[in-house]
Amino acid sequence: MRRLLVGVVLLSGCTWSNSLYQARRLAAEGEAAARSGQPFEAQRAWDLAGVKADSAFARARGVGRGAAEALWVRGRSEARRPDCPAAIATLDQALIAYPDAPWREGLLLELGRCRAAMGDPTAAAHFAALLESRDPARRREAHLRAGHLAVQEQRWDDALTLLASEDTASALVDRAVALSALGRTDEALQVVAPLLLAADSTVAWEPLVRYFAARNTADADRFLDRLAAQPTANDARRSAWLFAAIDAGLPADPVAAERRFQSLVQLPASRSVNEGRLRIAEYRVGQATSMGGLRSALDALGNLGTGGGLAAARIAELQRIGGQMVAEHDSLVVGKGTGDLTLFALAEVARDSLRAPALASFLWWQLEQGWPASPFVPKALMARMAIVPDSAESLRVRLVAMTTSPYLAFARGENDPRFVQLEDSLGGFITARARRLTAAAAAAQVDKE
Repeated sequence: MRRLLVGVVLLSGCTWSNSLYQARRLAAEGEAAARSGQPFEAQRAWDLAGVKADSAFARARGVGRGAAEALWVRGRSEARRPDCPAAIATLDQALIAYPDAPWREGLLLELGRCRAAMGDPTAAAHFAALLESRDPARRREAHLRAGHLAVQEQRWDDALTLLASEDTASALVDRAVALSALGRTDEALQVVAPLLLAADSTVAWEPLVRYFAARNTADADRFLDRLAAQPTANDARRSAWLFAAIDAGLPADPVAAERRFQSLVQLPASRSVNEGRLRIAEYRVGQATSMGGLRSALDALGNLGTGGGLAAARIAELQRIGGQMVAEHDSLVVGKGTGDLTLFALAEVARDSLRAPALASFLWWQLEQGWPASPFVPKALMARMAIVPDSAESLRVRLVAMTTSPYLAFARGENDPRFVQLEDSLGGFITARARRLTAAAAAAQVDKE
């Protein structure tokens, strides 16, 4: 009996060891397949490695070096899937289980990659821990990724330090972006001159285009001309560059952005062209400061919504919502009926659906001017204070004078039953309005069909 028990124990140990061995082997196969440009074979190997790692972890009862290594393999399998949220949880668990593991540096690199992909700023700490690694490949990747994160976080001097000795295309573009952001445009162009000369079609120029467009229209135009003159430039790449310039340049120089947009829409349909149509449409509507301005913006949309895809659907939505707002606003009679409720609802639509804060502020101002006795004037003033910070003090002075308002009582922490009644009244009105408009839109669609 004793020999039998010993045999069972040894057999279970061998089974656990075999599962971990298989997990290691499959992980190595996955890495080899990825290096040789076989993505499907690599993914298959990684999926199987994850299964074997789960088995090894269970047989190790979740404790010891073997369990930690099983987590390490499973975490990499999840990262390759890619399922970074799951991979981060697994790799964090592996790091806690065995902090000084031989695979620690590889684990930190995997965590950094996944956290960077998720937009998690703590990724920088993982890469920082590898900047002095003895492994040259890890050390270089850590510098490249840490430098790129520094650019994304606008830590320009850090980016230049981290990328000083790196010569990959992405590193050169990142360095040029940092130099451009620091106002060193000539140096930025010198850094990327070899890439421009080589006309490498794999270089992603959009980040640099964005920084030029956001800071200096003339520099952006010259750089776009140089890119367009490359022998490898094609319609898809030109449209991507133009969209980047439009998107980044609109706040700084809307006239230049509109000019570039006219060039963009001359190119064949593509994702960038559609995104450009949507960006311009949203900008035009979002800049409206009055209902007259909204009418002009809607007229200026013209046929921007032609074509298919999400961009066309969003533009059509802007036109529909804006048209409904104009019709409702035109039906109002100052000081009469529930016009104050209607204006409040329209202002919220302008702020939340059209992303037009100035228009929302205008509508709340109209509520105050046309319905000065409305109990919703204080709420309108509070809403305006949030979106027009430059006028917050003058709005606050008017607000505090309304001492009997339930909204001021609520702000003071007082329990005023009128506050709940007003909120229920406004909420019910907005809900009923939404249902009415939805029913009208459905009926119009039926008539159209």
